[in-house]
Amino acid sequence: AAIAIPALTGYISKAQEKTAVAEARTAMVAAQTLASDQYAEYPAATGILKANHTSGTDYASAAEVATMVEGLSGQSVTFTVVPVLDGGKVTTFTITASGNRTVVYNNGTYTVS
Repeated sequence: AAIAIPALTGYISKAQEKTAVAEARTAMVAAQTLASDQYAEYPAATGILKANHTSGTDYASAAEVATMVEGLSGQSVTFTVVPVLDGGKVTTFTITASGNRTVVYNNGTYTVS
């Protein structure tokens, strides 16, 4: 029994990490959709613009981005670092996922802590 508990704990931890990455991937798809939609009008924007933006530098807060992402994905998300864009592509962001796990997306790589 003493051997099974650490193994079970490790299994649970891995499952939580996979869930956190899945949540980050869903957030990524929604954030990229927002970025792509605004790219035609504001190709130099380095962040997600507010829903009622008045310029190409009227950036949304983390809470505003989370609300827009949730509207597209149906998933509640908490951004601790808002998505950063380069040429209309999301390059980086950080979220707090379920299980209070932090997930950093950086150019195609997801890191969970």
